Amino acid sequence: MKALTLVSLSFSSSCLWILLVSSLCHVCFCDQNSDPVLCIPTALIDLKNNLTDPANRLSSWVGKDCCSWSGVVCDNFTGHVHEIRLGGHDEKIHDYCYEFNDTNSECVEASKQKLGGTISPSVFKLLHLRYLDLSCNDFNFSSIPAFVGLFQNLIYLNISLSNFGGEIPHQHGNLSTLRVLDLHSDYYSNLHSKSLKWPKNLKGLRYLDMTFIDLPKASDWFPVISNLTSLLELHFSRCGLNQLPGNPTTGSFTSLIVLYLSYNSFDNMLLPGWIFSLRDLALLDLTQCGIGGVNPGTHGGFHSMPSLRTLRVSSNTFVNSSFLLNGLSSLSNHRVLDVSYCDISSPILVHLQNLYFN
Repeated sequence: MKALTLVSLSFSSSCLWILLVSSLCHVCFCDQNSDPVLCIPTALIDLKNNLTDPANRLSSWVGKDCCSWSGVVCDNFTGHVHEIRLGGHDEKIHDYCYEFNDTNSECVEASKQKLGGTISPSVFKLLHLRYLDLSCNDFNFSSIPAFVGLFQNLIYLNISLSNFGGEIPHQHGNLSTLRVLDLHSDYYSNLHSKSLKWPKNLKGLRYLDMTFIDLPKASDWFPVISNLTSLLELHFSRCGLNQLPGNPTTGSFTSLIVLYLSYNSFDNMLLPGWIFSLRDLALLDLTQCGIGGVNPGTHGGFHSMPSLRTLRVSSNTFVNSSFLLNGLSSLSNHRVLDVSYCDISSPILVHLQNLYFN
């Protein structure tokens, strides 16, 4: 009888434990018939209320379940907001948020899709945010909010072609987990940066696009950028750069695959030899940089870059050099070559005629 009582007590304790665990599970995860609140919507509602939305893109931003709202992505388990995807037009071709073959009416319709207004500081409450895309919108040349640099978990930040203006906040340098930073602007923007010391701590950065950002005063750009050893793509076209260091003593972004330096003001400067040490480089664009020659003592040429697929060096007189161009035919991956307006002499042109691209 005593043994039976102990068994009964043990069984009763087990049942109570199971009921307790079941109750906790019900509280934490909710059952299928309830309306679970997967995230706190206050910060997002504040964001919505401060934005202009002529196309009513944020019409789904109602109710408590903000994880089901358009452009909001949450973690399936915790319910934390991980991504805000509010980019405008889906296609970003060159300097536009439209397709080149779009009709006028299609361009007008695409412009209606642009969000505007201001970005509420409340968005900083989304402490677990990892992905923020506000590209191809229109913020009417307002300043980039400095609080964007406070997102400690941000991996992806794209605010390109959204008509921001003014100085790029140095707080961006606090985004130590960042992998992609796209600040790409356009001709009409006045976005600028007097110094590029702020990216020095972005050691994990793989993609950096600052096309059309005004950088003529950022004489420190190369020492900082060349030390971002994880960098795979660097887009610095039309930045007003006027210095191209010849013999850097530190830094080696030898992991680069894509390098855009086109339409900068390197007038009559010499092409540095470190360019030819980028053996993983697949695309090099130096279009219309006005580079006049090659640093003395430089060894090798473009043929020493075995991964090179696209080479655009139009409007640079330094290209009129046989040692730079000889051997291009040995590059099995090479597909695109633009040497227009380079004043290339006839003997070298004859050699180039023998090039064959698969």
